[in-house]
Amino acid sequence: MPQKMFLREYKKYPLDYIALFLLLFAGLFSFLSASYLPFKQDQIIFATVISYFVWSLIHHYRKKDLSLSIIVEYLVLIVLALVALLFNLLRA
Repeated sequence: MPQKMFLREYKKYPLDYIALFLLLFAGLFSFLSASYLPFKQDQIIFATVISYFVWSLIHHYRKKDLSLSIIVEYLVLIVLALVALLFNLLRA
């Protein structure tokens, strides 16, 4: 997304993006804090991915552009993240 477009989006929906930042920061901080607990890290990744999906639905609903294609796009991202999580589980 070009910078001007992002700034326009951010100015229009600042709480959405602040919530996203906090969500991702909390996920990263929790993940790093649980560095010696691989199973806990997997739970944190799962929770962060699901939270991101919920955030995206709320954000696009508020923008009034929520559509099936957007939902499918985010579901594909979730599946890819969860496949990565599964490989992480299999290595442990």
